[in-house]
Amino acid sequence: LTGEIWSAALMDVWEVLGREVTDMLVLASMYSYSSNIGLEDAANILIVMDQELWAGKNNGVISSIMAARGLVPYVVNAGSDRTACIGDGITLGDPSVDSYLNATVYWSPGISLNDSTLASPVATPDEPTEYVLTVVDNATQTSYQDQVFIDAKYCFAAAPTELRLVNTDRFMKGRGN
Repeated sequence: LTGEIWSAALMDVWEVLGREVTDMLVLASMYSYSSNIGLEDAANILIVMDQELWAGKNNGVISSIMAARGLVPYVVNAGSDRTACIGDGITLGDPSVDSYLNATVYWSPGISLNDSTLASPVATPDEPTEYVLTVVDNATQTSYQDQVFIDAKYCFAAAPTELRLVNTDRFMKGRGN
């Protein structure tokens, strides 16, 4: 049974990352296996090998797939704190993660997001905002969270030559200037 679980998880990785990357990960990981290794340890070794081979480029995908199989807890990444110009779109989360498998995702506050249920939504904050990413494992109802702070500022390359009405819906709701 454990062989079936492990091979199914590796096939999921193979479908997303492709044959070459998956084969290299598995072959590199095999040198760290020992007798009676558990599935959780094997999954973590695969994640470490991605860190060694590709500086963790695929960690989000691998972690999500392994978490969906119950082999590791979900690793959520809301992204790094940044500064953005008011009106500009900024992608939150880990861009390598399209979705968290077998989990429910939501961000809050959702007022300035294109879709608060995406793993990597686009935010257009009109004020400094801390966004909280929550991922709930559908099987265990365990909740995992991470947050990111976006410092929204007015950015002008030069003095404005015309006045434009932007974000009027937010102004009417009492948000923004």
